[in-house]
Amino acid sequence: MQWLAKTSSAGPSWAIEAPKKDLEGSGIHHQPTNEKRKKVIMLLQDRVAVISGAATPKGIGLATAQLFAEHGAAVAILDLERQAPAQVAASIGKTHRGYVCDVTKKDQCESVAQQIIQDLGAVDILINNAGITQPIRIMGIEPRHYDAVLDVSLRGMLYLSQAFIPHMISRGKGSIA
Repeated sequence: MQWLAKTSSAGPSWAIEAPKKDLEGSGIHHQPTNEKRKKVIMLLQDRVAVISGAATPKGIGLATAQLFAEHGAAVAILDLERQAPAQVAASIGKTHRGYVCDVTKKDQCESVAQQIIQDLGAVDILINNAGITQPIRIMGIEPRHYDAVLDVSLRGMLYLSQAFIPHMISRGKGSIA
């Protein structure tokens, strides 16, 4: 195997290329099935990630939680009670936890942040993923519908970030998205 450097407008990237075998000079390359597949690099080993809105089946938050877990992170899934975040977290693996939290409620964000820090230790990553949509045609949107979207998408991000920022500052590190 060899490392290949590729440069694009986004900057350099690295890839591993496995050796290929030429079938009898035909120019057709074959990757033997007995060769080992690429090993997953554990980019998030020993990290703790909190992901809001991550218990929805087929959702971006759940896909993110699964990917982070594959890369070694312990994941804390936050969602509303009806989404069963504890069950969803358990389905990913034993080291992951689920917590009920309505991100539009500042007190819930603060208490869940303290609980996660107590349960899992330091939090390294916060992904503000929680969001909602309204299945309403544009002319049918009323202020209460719009306010609900803004409350979850914007106010929720603010409250959850505010709940974890003091912890991250005290540690001198952390990432919020």
